[in-house]
Order: sequence, then structure tokens, then C-alpha cells
Amino acid sequence: GGGGGGGGAEERGLCLWGRSDGVVSSVCQSVVSADLGRDQCAAFIRHVLLPKCEALERPASRVLVGAVTHAAKQRPHLVGAHLLAPLLSRPVDKVNSAHCELATRLIKSKALDAKALDSLLNSLSELPHHPSAVGPGAGESASCVWSDLTLAVMAGAVAGLAMPAGLAVPKAGLGPVGEAGLSAGTMAALAERLEAAADGPLRASTKLATLAHSLATKHAKLLASPDCAPSLAALRAAAAKLESMMAKPAVTALSRIAA
Repeated sequence: GGGGGGGGAEERGLCLWGRSDGVVSSVCQSVVSADLGRDQCAAFIRHVLLPKCEALERPASRVLVGAVTHAAKQRPHLVGAHLLAPLLSRPVDKVNSAHCELATRLIKSKALDAKALDSLLNSLSELPHHPSAVGPGAGESASCVWSDLTLAVMAGAVAGLAMPAGLAVPKAGLGPVGEAGLSAGTMAALAERLEAAADGPLRASTKLATLAHSLATKHAKLLASPDCAPSLAALRAAAAKLESMMAKPAVTALSRIAA
């Protein structure tokens, strides 16, 4: 196959994603690089890697994990925006443990840089759109349904952003915060979504309370900044409504932050 533009990406993708993990991996290793044009790279991720991952019903093979990790190391932002966000932003019955395990493994591998991880967290924290505002063909623009499965991915990303590569985490558990950490905008999105979730059945979820606790302990410095005063207030209001065994530690950790 020669050069040419990215014109038939959809058609080629439809043929390719159904091939074996080994074939997809070989093509991914040779095609996805820092030199590949942004649009072509996004098309490959969207039409080959995304449907390949969506089809998972059991944990991804090492070969497929390797392919996705390669793509993430080469183009972290595109993998976050065109693979992980749409993979986890589907109807709750379409997102399974294999999808969430793959996302968690990718986050733990540190393949995604801090900027890509922050952007992914922001995307996964978007409040569900009002039905009237979203047409029937909304598809990928749907927001992530928070559940115990997806909350485990969020917690992994929050923890990942507290520990920039090469920096030790202080004993108190307060990760270094700055350019490499969680942004104030993403903290605001997380706090707003968490407050909304605390009004629903997830208020009894240990995973939701653990996420609140993780934000309070791993990003206390950010929450203490003036920019995050509304986020801190929202998180405190949310934590007060939580009912799992992690609720009290979350309330305590948030109360210790001096805004």
C-alpha cells in the first residue's frame, strides 16, 4: 500500500479492525508516529483502534495492549480524545470491565502525559447533556456514565496526575501540583459532576467517596488555591451526602484544607 491521503480511512478501518490483534498491532506500530498528520492519526485511532477495543468482552491481549500503549506514547492527546473518551462515554450497558481495565492499564503505564490525562478527566467529568439538547445521532458526544467501573478509571487518572514522572510524592500524600498536575478547570468539572452524583444512587458507592478522598489528599494544594474555592465548596457539599464507609475519611480530608 502506497501513500495517498486519509480519504478512505473509514473504509480501510472497517476492514482492518476486524483482523487479528497481531495484524492491528503491526499496522499500528508502523503507522502511528509523531510524524503522521494529526487528522490521519485521529482517523486511524477512531476507525481501527476504537472499534477493536469496543469489541472487547474479556481482558485485552498483551498484543492489543502493546499496540494501544504504543499509540498513546506517540500521540497521547489523540488517544485520550479519540479512543479512551469515546470508549468510556457510551451507554452503561456497553461499557464493561475489559474496557475499564484497558483504560486503567494505559493510565498506569504512564503512556499518557499529564496534559492528555487532564484533558481526558475533564471529558469524562462532563455533566450528562439534557436529552433535548442532544440529537438521536449524538454518539460520541455523549458523556461518560459514572459507575463503579468508570469511577475506578477516574481514580487512577486522579492518582496519576498527583505524581508527575520523576517527582517523589511527599509523605503527607500531597502530590506536587503545578503545570504537570490537575488543572483548576478539570477540578471544577470533577467537583460539579461529583456533587451531582452525590444526589443519586452513587451516594452509597465506595468508589465515589474514594474519588472525593483522593482529590482531597492528592490535590490538596490545588484545592486550597483561590481558583478552586468553588470546587472545594462543591466537594464538601457532595461529601456530606455520601453514605459509604469512605464518606467520613473524605469529609475529614476536605475539612483539613484551608482555602
